[in-house]
Amino acid sequence: MMPQQQPSPISMEALALLRKRVEAAIREIERLRNENEELRSRVAEMETHTKGSQTMLSLFSDEDSPEELRARIEGFIDTIDAILAPAESSETKTNGQEA
Repeated sequence: MMPQQQPSPISMEALALLRKRVEAAIREIERLRNENEELRSRVAEMETHTKGSQTMLSLFSDEDSPEELRARIEGFIDTIDAILAPAESSETKTNGQEA
């Protein structure tokens, strides 16, 4: 039978080096977690924006003729003009100008 060998003692320098590497790994993991959270937020923001764009695009159909599309857009413009008209007339009155 062979005599059992005692495990070799780990030097203090090796332990210090291991500690430094573990601490560096922990810092990198934290950095990556923070970056991951930022990216999740950006993706969520982009998804929200994309959903709004898809809703806007769904107002227009590929099947609409150019004339139908023009009429729909002109209707949108007329609606916006009607909404903005009272605000514009009140601005000109407050500036001392009459429309």
